[in-house]
Amino acid sequence: MSDSILCPVCETENADDATNCEVCGERLTPAAPGEVLSPEENVSAFLSAPDEEPLDMGMPELPDSEAEAPAGDEVSDLVADQVVEPDFLYSSLDGTAYPVGSQEYDEGFGPMGEELVRERPVSASEPSDAELKEISAAELAKEEDFQPVSGGDEVFPASSNLRASAAFAAAFPVRQKERVSVAPLPQPGVHVEPATLTLYVNRAPVHSHSVDTDETLLGRRDPMADAYPDFDLTDFDPAGEISRKHAYVYRQNRNYQLYVLSNAGTQLNAELLSLGDRRSLKTGDVIVLAGKYALKFELPAE
Repeated sequence: MSDSILCPVCETENADDATNCEVCGERLTPAAPGEVLSPEENVSAFLSAPDEEPLDMGMPELPDSEAEAPAGDEVSDLVADQVVEPDFLYSSLDGTAYPVGSQEYDEGFGPMGEELVRERPVSASEPSDAELKEISAAELAKEEDFQPVSGGDEVFPASSNLRASAAFAAAFPVRQKERVSVAPLPQPGVHVEPATLTLYVNRAPVHSHSVDTDETLLGRRDPMADAYPDFDLTDFDPAGEISRKHAYVYRQNRNYQLYVLSNAGTQLNAELLSLGDRRSLKTGDVIVLAGKYALKFELPAE
């Protein structure tokens, strides 16, 4: 800027007619007589002011010497007010002990969502030897992995958790839901015998082809065009009216489908199909190619 005012706080160049800094809001023009500037507009005065006494933040002052230190009775009272965390917390349901550092101890809740308490409940009953024998070997191995932790005047071995778990299981038995047996669905599979396509010329059957693959190509053979149809109609179409790749018959399990690949004319029963059409086939359907070659589709008798 050619004519500008430099902010004394953030050193931003402002227009010569600016009243406040456009960045920090500092007042750039002198205050009018009797006008009191807000702290936001008078930051420079605060920065240039002599050191003042620290603000009272409401925090208690610490003693600077031994003379100001609390007496012995006062120290005892302060120690008594401090909460000593126990080495174990106990389940309020079954009395299971959880040591310091365990997830249950840190969260304050047991695996069943029960609140953990500082004192072991006196109502936690001990399971009998017969109940202990019913615990699976896997559960026993899992409980034996628990390392006993000593703290204070007591030591809790793994057997205490084992007995508490058995007591909880006896108090809250799990009811097994009855499972209804369902017969397996039959596998679709394929027919024992393949479906057939029979070519009719002048209403007389002249050739039959077994649809024994998942893809059966209908058309005329032409090595130059890389056309090798599964159902080759070359010998029955000397005029070449059928396309080299005329249509597909797809098989999926017991389902068969016709897929049109040519515009040379494809008809299924009384419906004239177009290129790309798909139709499901059932036994007795008649496929007409090029308007004159009829193929009858038949499923095997079961």
